[in-house]
Amino acid sequence: MRKRKLNAKPLASDEIEERQASAPAAKAVPLGGQWGGAIKGQIAVTRRELDAARERLTAVREGVMRGVIALELDTDTIIDAVGTDRVGDWSDDADFDALVRNIRERGQTQPIRVRPEDPAWRPAEEDPLAVEDATRFVLQSGRRRLAACRKLGLPVRALIATDISRALGQAAAELKAAGGSVEALADLEERFAENTMRQALSPVEQLLSVGEIASLLPDMSQRAIASRLNVPQATVSIGLTCFRNREELLQRAPTDATHRDLRILAPTLGQGGQGAKDIPDEAHPKPARPRATGRKLHLPRGGSVAVKETARGMTLAVRNIHVPEQNRAEFERDLLALLGRYERE
Repeated sequence: MRKRKLNAKPLASDEIEERQASAPAAKAVPLGGQWGGAIKGQIAVTRRELDAARERLTAVREGVMRGVIALELDTDTIIDAVGTDRVGDWSDDADFDALVRNIRERGQTQPIRVRPEDPAWRPAEEDPLAVEDATRFVLQSGRRRLAACRKLGLPVRALIATDISRALGQAAAELKAAGGSVEALADLEERFAENTMRQALSPVEQLLSVGEIASLLPDMSQRAIASRLNVPQATVSIGLTCFRNREELLQRAPTDATHRDLRILAPTLGQGGQGAKDIPDEAHPKPARPRATGRKLHLPRGGSVAVKETARGMTLAVRNIHVPEQNRAEFERDLLALLGRYERE
């Protein structure tokens, strides 16, 4: 066989470009066989994982917006616009010290509640749990927990309230029409609700808090306000009088004043003088009544039970005890069963 002699002379660059331009285009080879199937499968898995990750981020954003997923916030980003409704300084009392100790040892188990200062705020798309340093929030409830975290130098866990108008219902529409602050009403109602549930307000504190809320709703009937706050209608009327004459009330009302004392005192407020009904003297001595006695029982993990004995029986106030939501029904059954053993016939 005659051998063909190879041309070993190298091609010039222009000849190379000419041959490349005239060469037929390469056809795409479809993926097939074992390797092709593996690559296609991996692409499908990756797409499903990306879709699942996007769904998780969406769920987290929605949870933050609904106020069911807590964010970790720097305490310096939180503003207290309405202040406390407690009378006196609670930052040095034993209960606050116990709360600080409990958070130091166990962490913050109950989030506080805040709202964004900017109503247009939304969680970040790429990381819903991250908050920019410039973002500010307004405190609604959880002042003691916030103060404890500040004292310990810890960030605070907070639930975000975003749909203020929807939560307030008709009151929001009426307040907007009157040119009032929907946000201020939401802050006051949330503060009142939490303090009523967690740690009973004194009669003076309750009336001042109710009166402050009612003062923002001048066009709403006292009956409707009472229904919103779940208090008697008379409490709204007396609360308004007390709030409008706050300084005089705090000067004239004793710290242990009862609701009955304040019902007698309220009509005399704002009249420039002291009525004979509220300030006892030699001619009108106030009947003596037995003072309530009490004691506090401390639990191993920082909780406490205040026991107060009165003429009508015994009052219990439980503080700093966390019952998981899934265990609350069982807790309530056990508590009722225990109290039922000692209930008077």
